[in-house]
Amino acid sequence: MALAQYDVSALLDALRGSDGIELVCDLIRLVLQELVETEATSVVGAATT
Repeated sequence: MALAQYDVSALLDALRGSDGIELVCDLIRLVLQELVETEATSVVGAATT
């Protein structure tokens, strides 16, 4: 899963604003989602080669 331009812009806007806690939550959510997808891919063997 790659970040869309909108996602990057939203993260940068949050960095510039006062939503520091929300930014951290969003980053953690993104990292955890990537980990879940990676684990699921390895379990089902659906990795692209």
